[in-house]
Amino acid sequence: DGGRFVEAASRVADEKPVVALKVGRRAAGRRAMASHTGALAGSEAAYDAAFRRAGVLRA
Repeated sequence: DGGRFVEAASRVADEKPVVALKVGRRAAGRRAMASHTGALAGSEAAYDAAFRRAGVLRA
């Protein structure tokens, strides 16, 4: 649940670093992820905005 993740990360990010490893940034990663999970990669801009708003570092 993305909303719950952002909410929880926002609460702790000032005291502890929160690092997210998000796959699917590049075409090969999106294909690999879809073949393993059947999921879509989603909008990278949306993930970046949510992570930035919550203070999450992206690996």
